[in-house]
Amino acid sequence: MMTTMKSIEYLPNEIWLLFMSFLSPIDLYRALAGLNHRINDLLSSMTPRPVLDTSQCAGDRLCFSDLFQLIEGKDIWSQFLRSSIDTIRLCGTLVSNALCNRHQTFSHLFPSLRRLYISGKAANQIKISQLFIPLLTTLRDVHFVLDAPMNSSSYYEVVNGFTDHELSFYRMVFDIESGKFVNSSFDNYLHLFNLRERFALPQTDKTVH
Repeated sequence: MMTTMKSIEYLPNEIWLLFMSFLSPIDLYRALAGLNHRINDLLSSMTPRPVLDTSQCAGDRLCFSDLFQLIEGKDIWSQFLRSSIDTIRLCGTLVSNALCNRHQTFSHLFPSLRRLYISGKAANQIKISQLFIPLLTTLRDVHFVLDAPMNSSSYYEVVNGFTDHELSFYRMVFDIESGKFVNSSFDNYLHLFNLRERFALPQTDKTVH
């Protein structure tokens, strides 16, 4: 006796994962987030450590629009993705500025945030106490990349901000760089996905049910 498939939701996980691999994370979450628990679990397996890199929106209106919707969190897809974000890079773009100027704390906006990379102009725009004190119990990695020269006042202001407020995290890096954010651990974080690019199928040992 032949079985008639009544809905696309009855497709096996392998077919769903193949289908998902053709979409960028932003489009993937916009299309499928909140459909049901099974699909949400598959989304999480495709994007285990979401990254919000604010440099992605520079000079790209579509990308800026996507990231701004994500920050606003007014839709199911944006709320779901925002609550899963593991890493954020602030680098002085419009989206970066919008994030820094929001009245909500990062701990409220991004409850899963564990790594924070700050470079360029963003280092001069943030308020150390306002940004980091609410993250004391959840954030693990802090990485600053400040412009040269090393005797720049911004370098000492950042370091003094941490010591004055007795802020300490599992891993803290304060780099001095001139030019772009090059050869840092962020660039070597290759297993993290880009919000605007398609990605390969996840390598997992177990099937998501």
